[in-house]
Amino acid sequence: MSIVLKKNGQFYKQFKEENPKFSKETFRCAEDAVEALLNKSTTSDRPGMLLGKVQSGKTRTFISVLALAFDNGFDIAIVLSKNSKALIQQTYKRLRKDFETFVDEKELEIYDIMSAPRKFSKFELESKLIFVAKKQDDNLQRLIDLFELHKSMADKRVIIVDDEADSASIGYSRKGDIKNANKIAMQISELRSLISQVSFLQVTATPYSLYLQPTEVEVSNVLEFKPVRPVFTKLVPVPKEYVGGDTYFGELSRGADDTLESLIHYRVDHYEFDRLKKFDGRVFKLEDSLVSPKIEGYRTALITFIVGSCIQRINGSNAGKNSKKLLYSFLLHSEAGKSAHDWQEQLTNELVRQLVQAAKTGNVVLRDLIQTSYDDLSRSLKLDDKPIPSFEDVFREVVKALSDDYITITKVNSEENVIDMLDDAGQLKLRSPLNIFLGGQVLDRGITLTNLERVVS
Repeated sequence: MSIVLKKNGQFYKQFKEENPKFSKETFRCAEDAVEALLNKSTTSDRPGMLLGKVQSGKTRTFISVLALAFDNGFDIAIVLSKNSKALIQQTYKRLRKDFETFVDEKELEIYDIMSAPRKFSKFELESKLIFVAKKQDDNLQRLIDLFELHKSMADKRVIIVDDEADSASIGYSRKGDIKNANKIAMQISELRSLISQVSFLQVTATPYSLYLQPTEVEVSNVLEFKPVRPVFTKLVPVPKEYVGGDTYFGELSRGADDTLESLIHYRVDHYEFDRLKKFDGRVFKLEDSLVSPKIEGYRTALITFIVGSCIQRINGSNAGKNSKKLLYSFLLHSEAGKSAHDWQEQLTNELVRQLVQAAKTGNVVLRDLIQTSYDDLSRSLKLDDKPIPSFEDVFREVVKALSDDYITITKVNSEENVIDMLDDAGQLKLRSPLNIFLGGQVLDRGITLTNLERVVS
């Protein structure tokens, strides 16, 4: 006999009312996932999966799942995140923002496991609880200790959401004929075994390593090891405005005729990536940043970002939007090494300095650069049936942006930096109309940048 899903409970009903911008498809996916968790014979080693494209709305979907789960018998949620301080803070802040009403009413408490109390009173356990934890040794051990200490918690119905499930959660290594479970996989397996009623939901955009796991694995370093292999999959809906792999690499991107997809591509000399890695005065001189063909690709990307953002600001203002909220971002994410980031910061600062100087002196080079980017972007705007401001209006807006210090350049290559830069929603804070971020691995999958205009990678 199947369990009937309760859709009009306290949490889910109010959550839907407070998030009118979430699509009906998002809520339908959440409902399908919770219904499957309640009715399918899922076990701790046969979890469900939310499969979605990169930046397609997986987080909003699994948060919707939690709201509905709390109305359908679940008391505690554990959200496992990648081993990243920045991403854990982003997830924590996002949860607190989306569940703010319930936290204020003391119906729900949300904790980063590393700052959570080590002991909970009976009164505290009457509220719903969410624990956010990195997939890291000390975080997972704190969870294990908590559930070992509180038998009443271990007896409650728990949902574990494993975000970026292909990262760190699974795996074992082989040395000769001996297989050993990886420590994180062992700890997650141990945690799952402690809880009497647990449902496990994976969230990922890259499911291949999860689907291809064997049903059973015998390892030498733990008595009980449960592979994490999905028993059902629910597809996160893709918004109509989504830009992803199909846009960049699909059939429309390769056509002979102009399409929005084909116009995204800009061919860059592959040697230019070496020039973005370190300074070499024999190849390129900083004083030639505005005209040198050696960095033409990066210069074009940067100027196109500035021109494109100014077009968006003009169109936004004409549509009655608050100009102080028309903020855009640019990401250069081509190298992992900090020395490369130092050079990229120096180069970017010099490029912007020369652009500012050209704006002040009326250097014709600036007008030519703006014209090239304007003509390029106009082709896309025309295809997309969007307003195209006059070149003179765009030129004036670009000069204003350069002259009035509208551009902020930020190097991001340590997790401590990123945590300080997150806004209340857990996204990188946009401090000015045009924000340029330079960084490495800390800005990889999971960290969100609002209004990202162009990426070089």
